[in-house]
Amino acid sequence: MSVIFSTIYLASFFLLGISAIAFFARGRELKENILEILSVSFILGLGAASFILFYLSLCGLPPSKISISLLFVVSLILYCLFGRRLRFEKETNNGDGLRMNLLTLSAASALSFSLLIVAVNVLFTPLWDIDSFTLWGIKSKVLFYSGLDKDSYFCAEEYGFSHLDYPLLCPFLTAGIYASIGESSQIAGKILYIPLFVFFALFLYSSSSRRIGKNPAFALSAILLSSPAVLQWSAAGTADIYLAVFYSLAIFYSIRYIETKNSLFLSISITANISMVFSKNEGLPLAIMNILGLLFLGFGAGFSKKETVRILFGMIIGIVILSPWFIWSYDIPKIHENYPSRILNIFSSDSITRIPEIANNFFHQPLAVSRWGLFWFMTAMFFFKGIFLKQRMERGFIFSCIMLGGQLALYFFIFIITPWMVGYLASSALERLFVHLAIPAFFVCVCAAPAQTQNVG
Repeated sequence: MSVIFSTIYLASFFLLGISAIAFFARGRELKENILEILSVSFILGLGAASFILFYLSLCGLPPSKISISLLFVVSLILYCLFGRRLRFEKETNNGDGLRMNLLTLSAASALSFSLLIVAVNVLFTPLWDIDSFTLWGIKSKVLFYSGLDKDSYFCAEEYGFSHLDYPLLCPFLTAGIYASIGESSQIAGKILYIPLFVFFALFLYSSSSRRIGKNPAFALSAILLSSPAVLQWSAAGTADIYLAVFYSLAIFYSIRYIETKNSLFLSISITANISMVFSKNEGLPLAIMNILGLLFLGFGAGFSKKETVRILFGMIIGIVILSPWFIWSYDIPKIHENYPSRILNIFSSDSITRIPEIANNFFHQPLAVSRWGLFWFMTAMFFFKGIFLKQRMERGFIFSCIMLGGQLALYFFIFIITPWMVGYLASSALERLFVHLAIPAFFVCVCAAPAQTQNVG
């Protein structure tokens, strides 16, 4: 029985994602790489499923076999209404096949070994990281056993160490696994991280291959995904990899909307942004930066009033979808750091004296070859190539740089105003923040690399 419910739970992700893409496409035929469609469908479906489970819990149906069944029924109905209308044009072969050479074989070996590491971590280790256990693991069990009962957990200050008001996308998805198998197994609860890593890799490869060709895209994806830092947080049981995956969709499809003004790509980007906000606290400022970056680049790209209104309307839709979460979580005790209340502390002498130590930590993090390999050196190389060696900077490159620079400034600012000691915060959180930063950095590389295909539409 648990196999049946686990199967329909996973199937719901694809059905929801395909239905969303078909709805956004509005009956138009798509000329998309099948790997891109599969990966985007799974990723969008994860976000949609978490919201449906949240809404069902608000209605008194916490994660259970009943709610998993309802999730599947909803996804099946949406697929029948929209998903079956999805039509694909036959993609023409432009001669850019994945050619087997030493670079490709090395990349394939690295990705295969990386997937093996993630799978072993997921299947044979419990929640070993303190944040995965206290922030995300506890919430998953609470949702499975008690739902959204505030008295049992969310308003109980004795559990304040677990950050009671953190977003619930990751815990709801894990609670869905618990509901499918009928128990709260730590190992089973991490099982989604395996397909998440697979479809993350497929998306990075298929999206970047549009610009730089399949072999360079394969190698570039392998360099990022085989780095120990990304591998560790891809299977640790935290929400960081969820945020990174949704962030990759948000940036890539924002770039495509800027370049093509196709509303399908804006819809996917907005949907990814909504899921980012429900993934981690960092998702909200990143989503806001994404919208502002779209508007800023949009004016330079000659957006019409209609295209600008689309962006603003998408933002309003996102607020509407997220409103139940904002309203429900409003009275949860805010026991952890209240960063908005500390903004003016940036002008204090204590904050200013922290800057050299913060800068030193931020500078040395990407230099840790044992954790990042050559990824950040490669990013620096492509960044300077895009700035100084290209005759004209592409809008995609500019947008990626804006997102990378804005995000880096945001994290640096948080380090300045935080009450935590810089050394402690750097050792406990900085690497995970650089996993987020690696996403716009990846697209900086893609947009600055020599273009081998012009199919960006």
